[in-house]
Amino acid sequence: MSQPTARKKVLFFYPDFGAFGGIERFLVTVSCALDTRGHFEPVVVCSAGTRLFHLLQDNGIKVYGVKTLASFAKPSLRSLDIFSTVQLVRILKQEKPDLVHIHIGQIENRVIKQLGFPLVYSFHGYSTLYSMQGVHNPVKRFLKHLIRLDFKRLVPYLDAMLFVSRAERDRLKAEGYLPPNFDGEILHNGLPILRLQQQADTMDKAAWKAHHHIPEQSRCITFINRLDQNKNPMAFIELAERLFALSGFEDLHVVIAGSGPLESQVQARIRQCLEPQRYHFLGHRTDIAEILACSDLHIHIPFMEGFGLGVLEALAVGTPCLAHATGGIVEILDFPDGQYSLVPVDDVETLFFKSVEFLSLPAEARARLCQAYRARAMMFDETLWIDRLETIYRCVLERYE
Repeated sequence: MSQPTARKKVLFFYPDFGAFGGIERFLVTVSCALDTRGHFEPVVVCSAGTRLFHLLQDNGIKVYGVKTLASFAKPSLRSLDIFSTVQLVRILKQEKPDLVHIHIGQIENRVIKQLGFPLVYSFHGYSTLYSMQGVHNPVKRFLKHLIRLDFKRLVPYLDAMLFVSRAERDRLKAEGYLPPNFDGEILHNGLPILRLQQQADTMDKAAWKAHHHIPEQSRCITFINRLDQNKNPMAFIELAERLFALSGFEDLHVVIAGSGPLESQVQARIRQCLEPQRYHFLGHRTDIAEILACSDLHIHIPFMEGFGLGVLEALAVGTPCLAHATGGIVEILDFPDGQYSLVPVDDVETLFFKSVEFLSLPAEARARLCQAYRARAMMFDETLWIDRLETIYRCVLERYE
């Protein structure tokens, strides 16, 4: 009788500093999926005591918490974070993983390669660690330049490099910190599409609205995202105020879900609105499918976006969505009905007029759009995504056998 094949151990490393967004959700999703499938054994190293740390623990994932200075959360200082690197080395020697998967690292890359571990590197988001965009201080620009040169020299030694979108890879090449002929792997993020659809279809919408003091027959417009400058929550509130001023939109209510550095400012801005009772601030939430199921229009308007999970969630549920045409969002909405959901970045007039149009859709047109959205979302089902990731892992490991 043949013995079962031993699971290969994959160690994920990402100091999250208490944030919870696309990267953190990726780590939870992929580690749980790999653990369930049984081909790979996930071990995660993240910041100690954070939401990500506890969520991984709650899901039965082996997780180590590293402690370091909060100042290293700033992208410009990540390359100096020797403290977490020392802790990582200790964990690597203890766990002896078959492969290491890094998410936005710098000094750790060289250490891992010097220790002889196969290394997969993922770019998420919009890569503030290396990008010069918005950096005007000459000292910071010089440091960024050094970081960029160092990373560019390291890239050929990585065993695999993954990008969440073609747009992200091409932007990094255009900015000069990837070799012009470098391709890497495009691995779009994924979601449990069927589970999200089931959650949306089986919920009691009337009860959900009643619980949040929203009239049952009212229309809802939602913003579900991290509350920071890039995600642009203030522009969403400005949009809502313009919609409230229109005749025929007296029933409209606004739902904002998320947390982040602008949370207090967002709440203060809502209190200044003419009708603050029509705003419903929920804070950080995990019942995303249920919120979207009660929404008549979802708004996703970051200035930069590596992928855009919020857009994919709206598609999965079938909720009409308007999104900035930036980064991976364009690739998610690359189908006929999706193209009309795209809005040029910071084009407030187009966003306003399309919002009015989407909120006024007849039932038949809304149902057809919902069907098209859901069909598109199936192309990003997490089963296909994890299949591809496991294939990449196997290809890397084969080179070391």
